Amino acid sequence: MKGLGFLPSVPLSCKASYLRTRCRPSSTSVAPRRSQHCHTIALVSLDQESAQRVFEAVSPCRLEKLDGFGFLERAERLASTREVPSYIIENLKVWHKSYGIAVANNKDVKEDPNEYTEAMFSTLLELCRQAIETPIDFSSYHQRIREPFDHYKFGFDFSSVLLNRSESSVIGIENVAEAENYVKQGHNVIFLSNHQSEGDPYAIDVMLDWIAGCSREFCEDIVFMAGDRVRNDPMVSPFSAGRNLLTVYSKKHMNDQPELREHKLMHNRRTISETQKLFKEGGQALWFAPSGGRDRRSEEMGSVQISSFDEGAVDMMKFTAMKSGKPFHFYPMALWTYDMLPPPTNVGGAKVGEERVAKYTPMHMYIGKEIDWSSAVPPDVTDKIGRRRAQCKYIEDIVIEGYRQIGGYER
Repeated sequence: MKGLGFLPSVPLSCKASYLRTRCRPSSTSVAPRRSQHCHTIALVSLDQESAQRVFEAVSPCRLEKLDGFGFLERAERLASTREVPSYIIENLKVWHKSYGIAVANNKDVKEDPNEYTEAMFSTLLELCRQAIETPIDFSSYHQRIREPFDHYKFGFDFSSVLLNRSESSVIGIENVAEAENYVKQGHNVIFLSNHQSEGDPYAIDVMLDWIAGCSREFCEDIVFMAGDRVRNDPMVSPFSAGRNLLTVYSKKHMNDQPELREHKLMHNRRTISETQKLFKEGGQALWFAPSGGRDRRSEEMGSVQISSFDEGAVDMMKFTAMKSGKPFHFYPMALWTYDMLPPPTNVGGAKVGEERVAKYTPMHMYIGKEIDWSSAVPPDVTDKIGRRRAQCKYIEDIVIEGYRQIGGYER
């Protein structure tokens, strides 16, 4: 490996008044280690119960600098050696600048904003370099990687500081509590949601834990349906590696490279098979965006509009859940996470590596009551296609109403 003096390590040292160190057994989704590791934990000024949650959840996993170069200097070196393409370096610089401003605006983070940003982006840059040298392998069902590098904790630490907790909200806490209880009983739960940011998996995790009060286990174990962009782009694949994923190719990008269309269709069929296996095991919580892509801001309306749901995707997920033989429950979810990491204006194109601008921002979530499928289709609609369209519109309308309740159209 050509790396520039990086080793997996404990975070950069910081002032003792800002940080506490706690030794505990490391956790992993693959196999537990017997050794213990010290983790440096950034505490935030929340109420006592929430602070304990942060203490348990936020354990920065970073790559320690051994060559004396900062992020910007190292980025220039990697560009000059062509280990990382110049357009990725430029995009990382834009992201780095906006992220530093976001961290500085979050007064709950007691670590020095410049040190925190430097540590996060020095780590991200090396992970990006590694992902270019040896792309991360994402199978149809990808289980989060916790060692030797803890991708989950890195992603959580990187993303959670962007949440303005005091101004964020979750509507329907009782509904997600019900859903979590179903999962504990071995039932399957599927959240049908809109999608706004590449950071949605971590945003959902943070809001469900810090605001809705869900357990750490439930938040970490959610399986997300993920498209190819967040797997193939080396700037974000290190974050995707930290989540449980069912990987698919979105219809919106199915023909970006026509010669790969059949391969993509075959991959999606394997993913459906993996989804069936998970549902047959039971006790799964799955997040799924039937739109197949992120919401965009409408130039005409001036607001961020929910992307239309795909009726075939909704029907497929319902059929797969029914076929499992396990009890299943669908819940509508609406998200406002757009400002955390807004998507580009246009959709499509084969090239990955979009520009990213982070922001410290309030985020909002709505979880509606369990979907009553018996009410989804009017009695006079009897043909198969009409029923599929009706049930899709029924769910989309609930999500739109939830989105309206969290102020999505006013932001």
